[in-house]
Amino acid sequence: MTISRVRRFEETQSYNEWEAWVRRVDGCLHDFAPDRAVAVVFDGDAPVFVKRMRFPVKRWWKRFLRRPRECPLYKESKWLDTLSRFMSNMPRPIYYCQRRVNGQREVLLVISYVDGTVLAMANGDQLRAQANGAAVALAGLHNLGISHGDAHLYNVMVSDTGLQFIDFERAGPLSPDSALDDLRKLLAHLFASGLEAGQIIVVAQAYESALQRPPLFDVADCVRQAFEAAGRRKETRWRQPQVIRLIR
Repeated sequence: MTISRVRRFEETQSYNEWEAWVRRVDGCLHDFAPDRAVAVVFDGDAPVFVKRMRFPVKRWWKRFLRRPRECPLYKESKWLDTLSRFMSNMPRPIYYCQRRVNGQREVLLVISYVDGTVLAMANGDQLRAQANGAAVALAGLHNLGISHGDAHLYNVMVSDTGLQFIDFERAGPLSPDSALDDLRKLLAHLFASGLEAGQIIVVAQAYESALQRPPLFDVADCVRQAFEAAGRRKETRWRQPQVIRLIR
């Protein structure tokens, strides 16, 4: 096993210490979907999140002829590194590495722990009370010129410090299309989760009011598209993160 790409965002441990720690954690991770795992790891100090993805290693000539695709977790680490400088409640990236294991490319990302529950777990009055906050949090990202790329309710964390988006694997620079897609997906999931049409309109207005500049798209048309998309949405594949307690 060879670690081929490493990035430390915090100088708390040496590379060798991180490599030994990753070996211990990796042996405990269970995939919740093909080649994907997420866990909360307790190791004496504050807990951290660990995300793992695996990809088949392409033959050398395929890698040479085809432009390499940036790993979603590496993309997420870069966006979190940027966002954590502007938002104090945003998870911080701590450590990232790539390595080869049994003919696969394995990627691990360690980020700071965020204590809370995802908005998808709320219902009824709880969901109605938090819906506007989710729209305002999305507007905050768009004010920074960043689109989330996957703005559904399982990617909105409700904590004591407020609401924030998590899981930035599909994030990218903001454009009219990506901004529209973000709000449309959020509204569609809220509508499918039980919010009434009038409440969806109020949520869209909260998003528009929180923007620092005019929206890049027609918000009223976005609401109409969200109502149509709510009936076509696919079930989100999600589970509670695995809990790992390391023994020293």
